Amino acid sequence: MTNSSAPSPKLTLSPTHRDECEALLGMFSQDEVVKYTNFRNFSDSAALGQFLDRFLKIGLGQPLQYGPYSIYLDNQIIGLCGLQQHNLDEGVAELWYILNRDYWRKGLARQAIDLLINKASKNKQLKTIFAEAVDINIASWKILEKLGFSLNGITKSGFKKGDITEDLRLYSYACPGIGA
Repeated sequence: MTNSSAPSPKLTLSPTHRDECEALLGMFSQDEVVKYTNFRNFSDSAALGQFLDRFLKIGLGQPLQYGPYSIYLDNQIIGLCGLQQHNLDEGVAELWYILNRDYWRKGLARQAIDLLINKASKNKQLKTIFAEAVDINIASWKILEKLGFSLNGITKSGFKKGDITEDLRLYSYACPGIGA
């Protein structure tokens, strides 16, 4: 008799590198993936590579900057995530994430964000993480709520991209140990 239980896939975060451009192109060329984000669609690796060159320098060396991190499932890149330093004096960073459509609805975005928050919450300067989710993107805001983010309000027509205008849900997360 053989053991039919396969080992569960391992999700990890790794600093994003320019040489991951080809692996990321499949994700960034999916309209559905970038539709409700501040990212744009890329159809060729040269343009994505130019974007990555600039993107990897944003916030470099800032105390509340985490990432961008590549999200790996076993040895395959499936997305990106990070925290963008927003206000160092108030200890605020913004959460963002993007996941290849083939990996939606499997709990992987939630796992990746949980890993990121655990990594960042060790930083005593970080007090609050905020995130935004387009109201129509129910899966995204449910992820935030499952992770303990609190809904602070909704900005009517707060998201505009091309011909898309949607309400924007505003969330915050108080980092553990703050005020202790």
